Amino acid sequence: MNPWRLIEDGPGEGDANMARDHALLLAADAGRVAPTLRLYGWRRPTVSLGHFQDPARAVDAGRCQAMAVPVVRRPTGGRALLHHHEITYSLAVPLPHPLFTDGLRETYAAVARALLAAVRALGVEEAQAAAESRGGLRSPACFATLNHGEISVGGRKLLASAQRRLKRAFLQHGSLPLEKPGELSYSLFLYENEAARSAAGERLQNSTTALAEVAGCPVPPARVSAAFRQGFADALGVVFEPAGWTAWERETARRLQEEGEDPAPLPRRGAGPRCP
Repeated sequence: MNPWRLIEDGPGEGDANMARDHALLLAADAGRVAPTLRLYGWRRPTVSLGHFQDPARAVDAGRCQAMAVPVVRRPTGGRALLHHHEITYSLAVPLPHPLFTDGLRETYAAVARALLAAVRALGVEEAQAAAESRGGLRSPACFATLNHGEISVGGRKLLASAQRRLKRAFLQHGSLPLEKPGELSYSLFLYENEAARSAAGERLQNSTTALAEVAGCPVPPARVSAAFRQGFADALGVVFEPAGWTAWERETARRLQEEGEDPAPLPRRGAGPRCP
């Protein structure tokens, strides 16, 4: 099997991160690149919206502005998510591919095996992949639900993922919080009133966790990235080769970032309302 690309970007601004993930998907769909695992972080707290999510019904714009928290849009669907102290992975694979032959659900399951291997390599042996989606809280926040293939510990969500499928490629990306963001994780979203906000926040805190909490101590980002690399390599049986962005990807990402919104929104197909 030919080597897969590995891109490690470090922390970045939210609009650049999402533009790069989108450009990676488009490059894979065009057959321009090998399967690629990208690992990155976030320079400051940032809210990402699902591709089809209405910001007027999800995000408290006044609070975000007052707290200098940018709001960006993902190339995948689902609910709003606060990113900050986390490692985010994205996997883009041209299709057809022998490791991903059975459609959306099976692809989630294959990637979940890699995610489990990564989390368990960090000492969290009790981590599990959800066999099916579980109804969650009435909330605009992504971590309010546990979806098929996402990773939990003791019934609390640890790692959220989302997938977008085009005709000739898929992109799956997801967030592993290194520590719990506290009140910020829900206070930036819209609720009917303050009582509903407070109740949703309490339930969200009780239904989610973070790596430092389940590992029993803070885990350095470099160690987390190494676990992702090893987990994907072992579970999928692939070899990674460190690489940079192609000129086509850099230009596409630059254009997407400058335009702010997708110039031609991705069709509503494939993964549907899934979230990272």
